[in-house]
Amino acid sequence: MTTKLTRTLMLTAALATAGIGSAVAWAGQGQGAGGWGGPVDPEARWEMMQSHRQLRFELLEKALQLRPEQKAAWDEYVNARKALGPLTPEQMKTWRDAMINKNPIERQQLRIERMEQHLQQMKASLVPMQKFYGSLDADQKATFDKFFQWGPRGGHGMRGQGMGGPGMGAGMGGPGMDGQGPAPMAPPAE
Repeated sequence: MTTKLTRTLMLTAALATAGIGSAVAWAGQGQGAGGWGGPVDPEARWEMMQSHRQLRFELLEKALQLRPEQKAAWDEYVNARKALGPLTPEQMKTWRDAMINKNPIERQQLRIERMEQHLQQMKASLVPMQKFYGSLDADQKATFDKFFQWGPRGGHGMRGQGMGGPGMGAGMGGPGMDGQGPAPMAPPAE
């Protein structure tokens, strides 16, 4: 089973490399006159993030080798995760416009409201995630766990197999697909 999993992960890594390379090349077309160092077109960036998210879902689904009876729980999980996605460019513009004429206290209140909304979305997405995770067998759970593992540099997602890397997790509701931030730092040595 380990050999089969290794082959699947290697194939998945190759697909990820090809897909990410294509997404980066495509996204570069949407950049401002300065290229990667210039202004970013919000629509192009949002589309690039959506492409990346979709690719990660496809890679995970392929790596898990889902059985037909798991498909409904998978679809429910994916839809819940997609609901956690980043704001669209239109939503971001509305958010920025709302913040412009506010004083610091009002802006902080708006940020707290946005965080509370996101927290409610995260809580709602936990139920489908638990249902889907509960439908997985031991090997699938190991693959799922590895896919969401935090790497040594605070990143996440099977870094050694080409499924993560700098900036590779921002499309799923936070720095990583699971919406969490970087791994906690170790306490300083005494």
